[in-house]
Amino acid sequence: MDTEKVYGTCKHCKQIRIIPESELEKIRETLIDGQEIQQDALDILATLNCDCEDAKREQHIVEIVLSTKENINMLFQDEFPAEAELLCEIVEFMVTGKISKVSLQLRHNTKATMTRNNVGEIKIQKVVTDKNELLS
Repeated sequence: MDTEKVYGTCKHCKQIRIIPESELEKIRETLIDGQEIQQDALDILATLNCDCEDAKREQHIVEIVLSTKENINMLFQDEFPAEAELLCEIVEFMVTGKISKVSLQLRHNTKATMTRNNVGEIKIQKVVTDKNELLS
C-alpha cells in the first residue's frame, strides 16, 4: 500500500521536505482521536531535519536543551520533582545566553546549581551538605 507523502517547510531556508513516516508516527501517538497533524508541527519537523546552516544551529540548540533537561531529571526528578520542573523551564533561557547561572537552595541541605560556560555547555550540579555537630 502506497502512503501519501506529507511535507513540511524549513522555517529558515523555506526548503520543502518530505516528513519521514517514522516522525509522523511519533506525532500521531500524541494526538487525540480524530485530531489532525497541524502544518506548524510538520514545519518544525522539516526544520529539525533540514541541513541549512540556520536549521543546523537550531538542531544543536534543541539537542542541548533535551540533554540538559534529561540531566536535570536524572539528578532531581525523584526527590525534587517541582524544582526539577522549574530548572527545566529555565534551560532555554540558559541556552540562549539570557541567564548564565542559577542556584536553588532545596530542602534537606541540597543545593542545585546550573551554569553556562562561554562555549555554551550547561553544567548541572547537585550538592548535598552533610553537617555533623556535637555540643557538650
